[in-house]
Amino acid sequence: MRSFLLAGRLSEVPLQGESGMSSRGNQMAWRIARLLCGGMVILSVWGSGVPVFAASVSRDAEAARRELAKAHLQATERELFRQAALGNEQAVQWLLDAGVHAQARERALGSGATALQMAAAKGHVSTMQVLLAHGADVNARDERGNTPIKEAASRGHVAAITLLVKGGARLDVKDELGDTPLCEAALNGHGDAVQILLQAGAQVTERGNADRTPLHLAVMSGNGSTIRLMLAQHVDLHAVDHWGNTPLHTAAEMGQAAAVRELIHAGARTEIKNAAGLTPLEVAESRGQDAAVRVLQGAPAKPGSVGR
Repeated sequence: MRSFLLAGRLSEVPLQGESGMSSRGNQMAWRIARLLCGGMVILSVWGSGVPVFAASVSRDAEAARRELAKAHLQATERELFRQAALGNEQAVQWLLDAGVHAQARERALGSGATALQMAAAKGHVSTMQVLLAHGADVNARDERGNTPIKEAASRGHVAAITLLVKGGARLDVKDELGDTPLCEAALNGHGDAVQILLQAGAQVTERGNADRTPLHLAVMSGNGSTIRLMLAQHVDLHAVDHWGNTPLHTAAEMGQAAAVRELIHAGARTEIKNAAGLTPLEVAESRGQDAAVRVLQGAPAKPGSVGR
């Protein structure tokens, strides 16, 4: 049990991760106490060992009150983030009931992330439900443009994605690099997450970073089920990215021989040249991707050369 000073009183809340702590500072287990001693108000945060505020009551009581309130808010918000990331919905519920705002933003590292993002990144569905019930914004973006559903998609947390979709999460929001949740799921080879997002209405034509399509990104992951899911959407096999590469060029460059085979079987042309004037075979050869070279060399020739 750890104590928090909330609404002018010390209260108790059970927190995870308290046993076997090797470092109180690293564990970030905060306890706030207000000590009145010799006309001084001292706010200390145990777990960091750093006193945050001290001021003379007699000389500046109002400033002391403001600083106490500010430090109290910051410390309880940090605890909300910590408990959300741990998936301790009971502690999260307690902190929210005590007045910590569900929309609080992480400030210490400047990420601007919310507790809902942190819970979504770990797939803690029960904790997410508590936060959403307290008004957490399902589409809140951090400083890098990341949303809760993007965090869940990039890690393949299907149940978290499903909950966020039901809660109204937008599927077309892009991060600072230009990637959507579908792009993230495809890049990381999370086939189940890709399927849920497609069923929810995510667009396979929406491009991401460097003008890559979700198929480009699925090919980069090398995950066969994810690639086949994309191909089943009748995507453009010959869409080009910023460098004029088709998905087949990308597969060749990455040495994804199985992906090369899947794309050729689906009808991808091997003669298309990228912006550098190279075919997929020439790209594979230049990168020393021998397995991809063998697949491309064995590909049936198609009449007519298609350049860019």
